[in-house]
Amino acid sequence: MLRRLADALRDGDRIAAVIRGSAINNDGRDKIGFTAPSVSGQREAILLAQKVAGVDPADIDYVEAHGTATPMGDPIEVQALTDAFRHSTDATGYCLLGSVKSGIGHTGAAAGVAGLVKAVLMLEHRELVPSLYFTEPNPRLAIEQTPFRVGTELRPWPDRGTPLAAVSAFGIGGTNAHVIVQAAPSGTRSPARRGPRVLGLSAASSTSLDRMREELAGHLDEHTGLPLPEASRTLARRTRHQRGLAVVAEEPAEAAQLLRGADASERKRPLGRVGFLFPGHGTLDHPAGAAAYRLLPGFRGYLDEMAAAFRDAAGLDITPVVAEGEAPDGWFSDTVHQHCGLLALGYALGRQLIDWGITPVGMIGNSIGELTAATVAGVWTPADAARLVHTRASATVHAEPGRMVAVKAGRDEVAARISAHPGVGIAVAGPGTVVLSGPTAAMDALLSGGALDGADTTVLDAPAAGHSEAMRPAAAILARALATATARPPQIPFLSNLTGTWAAADEVGDPDHWARQFCETVQLDDGIGELLAANCDTFLELGPGTSMSGSLRRHRDWDPERFVLPMLGRAADDRERSLLRVIGALWERGAEIDLAAVTGDSGARVCSLPPYAFDSHDPRQAPTAAPGPQPSRPAGARPGAAPSLERLWCRALGVASARAEDNFFDLGGESLMAVNLIGQVRQEFGAGVRAADFLRSPTFGALAELVGRLPDAVGPATGPDPAPALDDQGLVVLREGAGRPVFFATDVMGSSASYLALADQLGGGRPVYGLEQTGQPSAFPRIERIAAQQLKVARRAQPHGPYTLAGWSFGAMVAHEMARRLTAAGESVDLLILLDGHIRDHRGLPMAADPAVLRDAATLQFSVALGTGPLGARVRRVPGLRRRFAGNTGALLRYRPRPVACPAVLVKAAPTTPGEVAAIERDLATVYPDVRVQSTAGITGPC
Repeated sequence: MLRRLADALRDGDRIAAVIRGSAINNDGRDKIGFTAPSVSGQREAILLAQKVAGVDPADIDYVEAHGTATPMGDPIEVQALTDAFRHSTDATGYCLLGSVKSGIGHTGAAAGVAGLVKAVLMLEHRELVPSLYFTEPNPRLAIEQTPFRVGTELRPWPDRGTPLAAVSAFGIGGTNAHVIVQAAPSGTRSPARRGPRVLGLSAASSTSLDRMREELAGHLDEHTGLPLPEASRTLARRTRHQRGLAVVAEEPAEAAQLLRGADASERKRPLGRVGFLFPGHGTLDHPAGAAAYRLLPGFRGYLDEMAAAFRDAAGLDITPVVAEGEAPDGWFSDTVHQHCGLLALGYALGRQLIDWGITPVGMIGNSIGELTAATVAGVWTPADAARLVHTRASATVHAEPGRMVAVKAGRDEVAARISAHPGVGIAVAGPGTVVLSGPTAAMDALLSGGALDGADTTVLDAPAAGHSEAMRPAAAILARALATATARPPQIPFLSNLTGTWAAADEVGDPDHWARQFCETVQLDDGIGELLAANCDTFLELGPGTSMSGSLRRHRDWDPERFVLPMLGRAADDRERSLLRVIGALWERGAEIDLAAVTGDSGARVCSLPPYAFDSHDPRQAPTAAPGPQPSRPAGARPGAAPSLERLWCRALGVASARAEDNFFDLGGESLMAVNLIGQVRQEFGAGVRAADFLRSPTFGALAELVGRLPDAVGPATGPDPAPALDDQGLVVLREGAGRPVFFATDVMGSSASYLALADQLGGGRPVYGLEQTGQPSAFPRIERIAAQQLKVARRAQPHGPYTLAGWSFGAMVAHEMARRLTAAGESVDLLILLDGHIRDHRGLPMAADPAVLRDAATLQFSVALGTGPLGARVRRVPGLRRRFAGNTGALLRYRPRPVACPAVLVKAAPTTPGEVAAIERDLATVYPDVRVQSTAGITGPC
């Protein structure tokens, strides 16, 4: 391809060489015959080309000769070259002479261009190649008296200035052509931003896309030094077709591996009808927008616009939402910062997507998220929205103190449980989860009573009773601020939290609507149902976390054929990679996004990559040949495992497909859902895959690798597990460290996955090990046997004490029995940590003798058996997990605990009064010689 040099430099093209000048003439009238060459005609063409190029022949290092290899043609050509060069220099033998014809023969009309291609390649690679099969020159050339000599060996291009070459081509009938070619400008590559890139391949058919994927992977393996910014830019310039495949990588080797593990046969469903989701309070706890601010100029501009609005309206600096390490301690826990940051992030993301041509057919937000949706819809200007949201958040801070608690249960069930607690109401009615709120005293009474016993509850970090009657004074302040703002009809439809239906134009312009929205229940479940009924194909969560994605997936009307993407992901993710994967997924589904511009590579050079792989048939017609290629399996998966593994993954998350880089939690997964998934994987492929290992790297590719490590002979688990090696005998490294380990006993699901997050928070730098139950669930397990087996594994890792043991709920009982057995054997236990689970001195009676323990266990057993309630609904698809839970709960009820001579700490998750703490310590004093009770607000649950 020929381009003007200035244009090629401007566009960052790969420049192989530069044509400095050329000349052409015809000397047919002056020759003795039609086919005879002419010294004068050739000499004049060469001299003119040199003049046009402005070069001195003494600076030319190589001449690609026409080289007819005839007794008359070659001497005439050398004489013409010598005459032209002698105008500048008398030197001999300094310029190499060669011809491509020695390697490929005479190509007729293509002889000249073949010689030009050879010369360009030599200049590009800075190498002088020999003329093949040359032994000695034709004596008639008298070459020793000329500036030339024939090249006979491969050698580097001489370092004497800018490399220059000349190419001659002479035709029958008197046409003479000569070209002067110069090496490409060296230039220095502008330093590229470090970090991952998106490589996007596009083709008209799955066959072509699959070949391109394999060829690009091979090219990247061969060219490990290829800068990925250049590869990204090159691919981004290519024509878009209906099939796309994008991977995110930082190094060529990583990109090659991801390309080989990708499935090019799957046709991605187009974006279609898009819905925007905006999260509510509590989701912003880190600089969630930092990656988007670095990578997306559009997002950066809109965020800066909103930041200026907050500075003008309230003197508030929201920079910490996009700046790593600049937030003072406690910045994100401030309600004003939370709400203002969520508005800024949601607005900037929404406008960026719309600029990319991704306009939603509908939007829904949770609480403060509805105000973000209204701002994106154009109800308020950014300046008015900043003022209103700041007013709303400030009024919340100064409202009557209150508390909020999330309960994973249905609305009707929760309403019945709280009916006897005046002042407590439903703040958010979401799919499968209800948020309760009320004044502090009323909520304390609810939590300390038995109304929520057995329910999966989470005390939220909220300073006030949001969406309750306690917010009426704050709502009046907001209404007065709204009265001074100009409201416009929404340009994009969005759902009303008040009604769970589409917000009307006159409704959103009424200050009373937003005042009531502040105090009444958020009808999130109904609103999501309406958005699903609008037949959206793709949903995008515009804010930190995956709370809205999870709510969407839990809705009864969710269809796994739909697709949902959280734009910013979670705090624990590699946020830049996570964002780029989302952008790549949007591109795959047809979004017109310049992938190179996203990573700042629009000015990168274009490089040489494998070309488009054309199909053997018209992709618009159905092929009549053999069926297409089989989908490639993820790297690490055993042959035949990929389809089954993908089926389990998709069924667990409600997604249509799986890629190696897909993150379980980015897609709305939860910890217990992960345990469910691993239970199904173990059933399908056999023992050896553990939830904690998966949760450490919760991607589909990592899961495939875990399955790939299993022996090929392993199949569905049907009998007792074979005796495994030490690292497979139920011991999981939850955290590396130095010194004596801390052992966490199995939870009621037989897993150590529930301890993974806690392990990372423990101080001291000691290693943390999790103990898991192996083998098939027993119908009648006993705590004593479980403890003995786990103690055997623990002692192989640490033969002698002192030991540090811990456990949560059921695991606390296992840890207690392990401690008893160790001390009875004369070993030392320096500390036993009981997390939300403890025994009383029952004087040899089983745990079932405690009415509270019996009631809670019976309630959970009933819900699991019927597949109802938050726990039962999650494990109903995994019979093995259900059996494990039922067996372990029975073991707990049959267990007869005895005192242990070791110090113990009981950590209570639910708030506990000083009187209750003292009573528990008195009770436990008969069990442990040294015990203390610590209360901390956190998550309570059944495990």
